Amino acid sequence: MEKMKSWRKRVNSLLSAVMILVLLFLMWSNLYYNIQTRERMKAENMTTVKTWESFVKKRLDTQYEHIFELLLTVYNNTELAIGTPEMEYMTRKKCLDQMNNKLHVNSDADCFFLIDTQSDMNLFAANPAISPIYKAALKNSFKDVALRETTKLYNRMWRIESIDGEAYFVKSIALGKYVAGTMSSVRRYDITQNFNVLGKSVSFLLFSSKNNEVYYCGGDTNWDKWLDVKGGRLSVSGGHTTVTMDLSFTDDNTYVVLATQQSDVRSNYVTSTIALLIFFVSIACATLLIVLAYNLKRMVVLPTQELLKANQELTSGNMSYRIASDAGSEEFSVLFNSFNEMADQITNLRIESYDRLLREQENKLLLLRAQIKPHFFLNAITTVSNMTYQNRLEDIRSYLQYLSKFIRYMFNSQRKWVTLKEEISHIENYIQMQTLRFPGSINASIDCPDDIADMRIPILILFTLVENTVKHAMNLYEPLELKVSCQRVTTDDFTGCRLVVEDNGEGFPEEVLESMVETSDAESAPKDHIGLSNIRYTLQLTYNKTDLLRLANLPEGGAHVEVWIPDWEVNE
Repeated sequence: MEKMKSWRKRVNSLLSAVMILVLLFLMWSNLYYNIQTRERMKAENMTTVKTWESFVKKRLDTQYEHIFELLLTVYNNTELAIGTPEMEYMTRKKCLDQMNNKLHVNSDADCFFLIDTQSDMNLFAANPAISPIYKAALKNSFKDVALRETTKLYNRMWRIESIDGEAYFVKSIALGKYVAGTMSSVRRYDITQNFNVLGKSVSFLLFSSKNNEVYYCGGDTNWDKWLDVKGGRLSVSGGHTTVTMDLSFTDDNTYVVLATQQSDVRSNYVTSTIALLIFFVSIACATLLIVLAYNLKRMVVLPTQELLKANQELTSGNMSYRIASDAGSEEFSVLFNSFNEMADQITNLRIESYDRLLREQENKLLLLRAQIKPHFFLNAITTVSNMTYQNRLEDIRSYLQYLSKFIRYMFNSQRKWVTLKEEISHIENYIQMQTLRFPGSINASIDCPDDIADMRIPILILFTLVENTVKHAMNLYEPLELKVSCQRVTTDDFTGCRLVVEDNGEGFPEEVLESMVETSDAESAPKDHIGLSNIRYTLQLTYNKTDLLRLANLPEGGAHVEVWIPDWEVNE
């Protein structure tokens, strides 16, 4: 028969699969939304960077025009060629006033400068709005920075220089022996101040791949903890999302780096309607699945296990087991009550069936014993009649005395149990009767130790064996050698006594031995050995064992019969 699968395992597997699929779907939804959010953020931030780049380029172009006008003033008021006289005082004053005026109308420039490369003459004008510290740093460094790298007049490309840790856009234009230019702090173009940047903890940097240097422009000042430069490439860590773009107005391979921290991006967008909806739906689905699994276990799995356990208890013979646990639901409560009622009915039916079986066994025992009695009384009457013809008056009186004892014992056979001593006394009385009936035909030997003489045995068990031996083994040609012995036996699987009856007759035919082994029912036993069948069946009903009667033939001839009587608590 094919083994049935457990529905609990199948349901648990399906429920687990559903939970996993739902959780995977929710995780995918959240992940997909976050990815889309980051991509949208990157796209919008890239648009912002492009707008910023265009905006900065226009502002730097304005400063370039100021430099152009300054050089035009120099061109119109002094000689430019190398070796020409130094610029006159009035021209210098005019250029300086022009630089200061430009600083008042254009707050983007931190300073303007004009340098004569053939002399010590240089003009410097700083934005009055900057701090004295920055102003001093610019004044001390502008000449070196200006002369480090110059461009031609119509070149609008800028470069970035770092002065005392501050980054500046620098423009130096050479015209003859003069160099004019300006410096503007990159902080003035902080994208986080005037532009729409998505996310928080924004870091805005400029990076030059020419010298592998990073220039801080605005935002988070802790950028050095997550940004590293290796081999001319930026390495970003710490869960940051970045957008980069090359600057079109620099000539030193500089590009913009706009970075936001990923956790900040998530916290910024989870507050949106879609993110909140996905989040709460995820929590709700996970909670409902957990509640479903808990209720399925409490209301279905545990009651089912209790029913299985109760069924196993009944199957193993524990008829007193009843389900007392909480059913968890109305349906299983009905099943529990039905099971308890069924168990009560089974218990009552078993008790009734057991009582009926006991009554049937008692009736069978009574019938078996009744079968033992009638034929002997007929033989006794015939024996007395024959003795009268032989004029054996003394033998008749003795025979009748033995017969009266025999009758009293047989009439007392309503008792279920007798002592072994009482049964042997009855056998000796019976042998005396047979000796008077057939003089010189029986030589009997009976051995019963005193330590087992008081042992209780079923009435007529041993007597029936002796009677059966006399009936089948005695003949008129040689005396019957009858031997009865009793002994205590103790083995690993048996404790009691063994009763043995042997004779010198012809023994049992093979078919009798086989039939007595195969059958356990007195009604189906051979008719000429009804006594042995009755003994076997009586032992089976009394002790609930089928191997207590054992038949065999002796090697030298004759029958050997054993009856094994277990120690038994007798309650009459």
